[in-house]
Amino acid sequence: MAATTTGDVEYLDAQQVRRRYGARSAMWLWRCRQSEPDFPKPIKLHGRNYWRYRDLIAFEQKRARAK
Repeated sequence: MAATTTGDVEYLDAQQVRRRYGARSAMWLWRCRQSEPDFPKPIKLHGRNYWRYRDLIAFEQKRARAK
């Protein structure tokens, strides 16, 4: 499944985000959103949650620098 693109912004749906982090479950994604204050917030497009790809990259880079 390809990422959704609107203009020059690329979005990932929940399944793509879970797959990006190692085929995680839907519950993992929910917990991550609740317990990780820096985890990007999803946006609603047509009633579905999507994450900006660039926000996920920024989150990953910030975590890598913190380690």
